[in-house]
Amino acid sequence: MVLRRLRARDATVRTVRHPIQNPKVHESWFESTAAHQASITNANRRPRTAEGAIRLATVSEFKLRPLPKIDVYGLPAAAIDVKTRRLLDKELRAAWGERQARWQTANNPVLDSPPTLYLSCNEEGSAVGAIAVKVRIGLAHLVRGVRRRLPEWVIHFSARGTDGELQLVWPLDVGLDDIAESLLGRVPKQRVPKSEGRRFWDERDGGISLLGPGAYSWNPKRHGWQNLNK
Repeated sequence: MVLRRLRARDATVRTVRHPIQNPKVHESWFESTAAHQASITNANRRPRTAEGAIRLATVSEFKLRPLPKIDVYGLPAAAIDVKTRRLLDKELRAAWGERQARWQTANNPVLDSPPTLYLSCNEEGSAVGAIAVKVRIGLAHLVRGVRRRLPEWVIHFSARGTDGELQLVWPLDVGLDDIAESLLGRVPKQRVPKSEGRRFWDERDGGISLLGPGAYSWNPKRHGWQNLNK
């Protein structure tokens, strides 16, 4: 999405790109108040789909909430060939920013299971629920992008904090819109007012703020997280 030259009141706004398309600007995304308002207006005009919801939420998230680094590895390791690694690196940069992903060596191979991408975040002094809520918008972008490009891969996320470990799993039957719902809640049927944009998305997290340490899988039929230990 490119914002062309426009004049808002007396301020001329330079051409800028949405951070999802150009992650290099994620640290200096808003060049002016006018550019900020123009980007939100343009996002609100897009169809109300899961992708549109993630894009709208990400506009504020990149500016105000720097994400902790994310550790990444895949099993089986042989499934990460050059092409797949390049594809995953592209999705990681788009969702998390430059040099934010750290590839790890897989040391516990799982036999007789579909390819699985493992993602994890740690943040000193934070509970697992707080970590998951903080990264949920970038995570929604990342998980949805990987599912779209690698539909045969299971996706697994874990957050490690002061109270233990939270694990979230998106099985193969979880679709693109289901992924957005699992982390952002139901996509609204009505347009979100510009003045309410930030607070609106802060209040929607797909229910992960209610989860404690443990392992959960998204159930698309029940539209909720299912405890895997029960």
